[in-house]
Amino acid sequence: MWIEPNRDILEEVDALLGEDLSLSLKVTVTLIKVKVLLDIKALRNVAILNKRLPEEIVDCVRRQLVCRAILVRKDIMNILCHDPIITKLELHIKTLYDAFKKESPKLWPELLKSRTHIPHYISAAPGYWKNDSEEVQTVVRYNYNSWAETPGAFEVIKELAKNVNAR
Repeated sequence: MWIEPNRDILEEVDALLGEDLSLSLKVTVTLIKVKVLLDIKALRNVAILNKRLPEEIVDCVRRQLVCRAILVRKDIMNILCHDPIITKLELHIKTLYDAFKKESPKLWPELLKSRTHIPHYISAAPGYWKNDSEEVQTVVRYNYNSWAETPGAFEVIKELAKNVNAR
């Protein structure tokens, strides 16, 4: 299974597309990729500080910006140019977005809806639904808060949706 401890956060997503995983788990993997992308973009942006502040301060800031999965990766933390990694992650996210949009067309529009309240009750566990609409509602209920608590996550998907609609 794709989701297991110590997997490479930069691993290709093709294997995930072929696996029989719940839509909820697939949305979670997409969020992980989005979070990693946002963290690495933050690392890239901190490079500007290298010219203005002592290296020790810049390193402290960099360590505070990223999740543990990136922090332990010296190959990511110590490189000077993060652009190839960013491009790779953007491609992964687009691949996941496109695949899940095809699998369940209502998913992304429903997840991106502005909400002030998600009901606490869950009608069914992911994987136990009668139709696509019920599945999407269940997936949104299980996943919305995680997306909302990740600054910039919705914007990444909105940008993808905008680019897809512009084609």
